[in-house]
Amino acid sequence: MKSLADHGSAETTSDAIAQAEYLSRDEADYVSRMLYVERHAVDLFESNAFAAKWMRLANEALAGLKPIEVPDSQGALDRVRGL
Repeated sequence: MKSLADHGSAETTSDAIAQAEYLSRDEADYVSRMLYVERHAVDLFESNAFAAKWMRLANEALAGLKPIEVPDSQGALDRVRGL
């Protein structure tokens, strides 16, 4: 069985999930955090399109990280919650 990590650089998280047969605990945690950040952006900007664009722009409040890069750590996720 393949895990999400076995798929290398997937175009999107959803593509990788669709192809994976299972997710490890770490992968499931990452996906959960990614969905939280995405939902936070949509709620904040009230626009799916603007939220998607914002997710891919470097953000000074996140030490130059793109919000899409934030789910890799809980500390960075906490910074998104503070925006």
